[in-house]
Amino acid sequence: MCDYLYLLHVITEDTISLNCKKLALLGPPKVGKTAFQALFFNWLAPKHHHSTAIASRSVQVVERITDIAEDKVWDVVKAEEVLETLSDAISDEKKEPEDKATGVSSSTLQHLQSKTPDMSLEGKSSNVDFTSPKSVNNKTPMHKLAIKMAKQECSNKIPVTVLQLSEYRKSKGGKRSRELHKATWVHVLDSGGQLQFADVSRAFLRGNAVNFILVKLTEKLSDKPSFVYSVNGTLISVPSELQMTNLQLIEHYVHSVAASNTCTVSIDGKEISTKPFFVIIGTYYDKVKGLFFSTTESIEEKNKQILSTLEEFHDQFIFHNKSSNELIFPVNNLCWINRKKISDEIRERIMSQEGIGFKVPIPIRWYLFELQMREKGSSDHGIVSIESCYDIGTTLGMSKKDVKTSLVHFDSLTLCLYYEKVLPNVIFTNPQYLLDILSGLVCTSFVVDLTLVLPKGVSLSPDTQQMLQRDGVFEESILDDLGLPFLESLFPPRDFLLLLQYLFIVSPIPIKRSNSTVCDSTVPDSTVQRFFMPILLPPVRMSEEQKKAFIQTCDPLIITFNSKLVPQGLFPTLIVSLLSRRDKPHFFIDSRSPLFPRQLRHAVKLFSERLFGSIFLCDNLKSIEIIFTGRTRHCYTLHQVILECLSASAELLSYDMKALISVRCMRHHTLAASNDEPHPITVCDTEYPPVVGCSLENDHSPIPIDNKRQYCWLKDLSSVVRIDNIILPEGSVLNESHAPIILKAISKIVNEWETLGLFLGIENEELKLIHSKSFYQIDVSRKDMIVHWLKTGTATREKLIQALEDLGRNDVAAEVKRLPKH
Repeated sequence: MCDYLYLLHVITEDTISLNCKKLALLGPPKVGKTAFQALFFNWLAPKHHHSTAIASRSVQVVERITDIAEDKVWDVVKAEEVLETLSDAISDEKKEPEDKATGVSSSTLQHLQSKTPDMSLEGKSSNVDFTSPKSVNNKTPMHKLAIKMAKQECSNKIPVTVLQLSEYRKSKGGKRSRELHKATWVHVLDSGGQLQFADVSRAFLRGNAVNFILVKLTEKLSDKPSFVYSVNGTLISVPSELQMTNLQLIEHYVHSVAASNTCTVSIDGKEISTKPFFVIIGTYYDKVKGLFFSTTESIEEKNKQILSTLEEFHDQFIFHNKSSNELIFPVNNLCWINRKKISDEIRERIMSQEGIGFKVPIPIRWYLFELQMREKGSSDHGIVSIESCYDIGTTLGMSKKDVKTSLVHFDSLTLCLYYEKVLPNVIFTNPQYLLDILSGLVCTSFVVDLTLVLPKGVSLSPDTQQMLQRDGVFEESILDDLGLPFLESLFPPRDFLLLLQYLFIVSPIPIKRSNSTVCDSTVPDSTVQRFFMPILLPPVRMSEEQKKAFIQTCDPLIITFNSKLVPQGLFPTLIVSLLSRRDKPHFFIDSRSPLFPRQLRHAVKLFSERLFGSIFLCDNLKSIEIIFTGRTRHCYTLHQVILECLSASAELLSYDMKALISVRCMRHHTLAASNDEPHPITVCDTEYPPVVGCSLENDHSPIPIDNKRQYCWLKDLSSVVRIDNIILPEGSVLNESHAPIILKAISKIVNEWETLGLFLGIENEELKLIHSKSFYQIDVSRKDMIVHWLKTGTATREKLIQALEDLGRNDVAAEVKRLPKH
């Protein structure tokens, strides 16, 4: 009994110091990220280039000393090995002396009392105080009864794992093969180089990490790398030049990570902060080594450029040789001579850096729980049901509450992914499965010949592929069409889509069931659920000439970032956040037009019926530009809504909102430091016109902004309503300026919008075209139909009323009749 009780005490109360290390591999395509990962862990080098869309692997290891040499070896550990190690460790420990009569130590009895406080026999309470060592001895009349009761009670309460552990102690010798305090979790994320995945990777790697930034030594830092996608050495995408140079990419990665909130971990009730580190890896070293004359830059020149450009981050870089300012680690990923020695040297130099990762004490049974959970999920793509977790917890004496607490804690450390708010019944022990499914969907947007990436017998129609590549839109059924490996019992396609919505990666396109018979079979079913994924859009920016065509009533609003920070992934997340709003104003994907024929990854056009106007959001890398075609009185509301959605996006991606500056102060400051540090203006909108000041230097006189095209973003003008904004004149031709008041009056027209269009004299073919250009969104289609009618030059108040009456909607016709005529 003592054996059981003592072991129960150990796994329940004792802790293990877990060393958590997170590694992220960043860099353009085909730079050697996956091959470097193989070198880093001393795995076999890959034989062909196989594009990694994105990959995340948890390498769970213990660091041990081999018997043959003093080399450090990283090796995967299993739950049964931990039991063996724990058994050996306990055998070696010097335990507290036991009472000769009972064979039970006072601390063990205290533990038993805390776990089984109400011991009784035949309904009679025991008077023995098990927490007092003086009350249990060989002179205690009830000591034999007490031990019998304890054995009987404990036999029903001892977890299975303790019984297993006891057997280990009986069968194993005292030699210890591994030490628990050296347990290590290494979490590795390979960003894949595809910019689509660079924008979503932060959703799967929370907290700070060691960021390996890879660059080809055969290219200059001023060169622009190419986007390529290969499968087993075969090129399956059209090579295209990236928009940023190698140096700009390095800046982008560093600034994006630096924009993150400081990662804090709660240890012993204290919040411990960790910071990210950066390592520059130069690949293809074998191609430049020993060359005295070369068209490429030398490693020394590259070191100087990077150090000069990122001077403020020197304390976060791990140098190859700091004494000589050698920043870049030159490597030949495919080397096979002395590969193990090279791997050990690189790993030791980098991972021995002080401050990398953090050590977290966790209960030993939590450690065993995580290992068994991971082994349980190994046969189901790393997915484990919450019920299976409860079963594992039972073997360790953990309640359901204990299991939930441990899962939330492991999720905060990214040791597993547990989205309790949206998917409370499944746990992902490794995000690789999620990323593989996401990769299977995303690669269809840029691969030319899909037969090279799709499973045998799977194909997509030309219309489906065009919708993906041009519009970033896909139907729910595509997940089945692609033959992706979903687990219906654990993780069906619908759950995957719910998760992508929760992570602001996709937005469902609103659908409303249409009972109209206007659109024939050539038009896709309007009841099919479709989704919009901004990262699928073509990687193109909106030209300045295009922007000028839409700058009408107000100047663009520029939301800037701190010049040192580039929040990667914030722009597409902002788009989805706006489209996902439940409160008014609601936003929709705006229709295609001759001046803006398609949505772009760096420029998206939305529409809001409540604000009535198109909203262009343009990603300028270090700022977001907003162009609004609606009325100036709605600019302030739009500004506030965008800031609200930016805040939600930043929180999801763990960015510090202080890095976002709504309107940057551009005046000349007294202090030079104020000119160098980006900061926002202050606004006093109680005056007319509003005045702005400086948030850093308060002694400057405020500056009035009397240009309505600018101050409309800063002052709420919604209460100022011009009379011509609510008039629908009688007996005269209407124009586009009357669209807002008409749409507000006919907002109850939903499913009948096409039939109303016919009664207004619009051709059926034109209505079908309007519906397809609007991505089959009723709100946008209704708007485009009214605008089309107003452009004909034949629209009148009387025709609108007659069409509504012909439609049988006298209630809506009455709303129009009540509008002022003059």
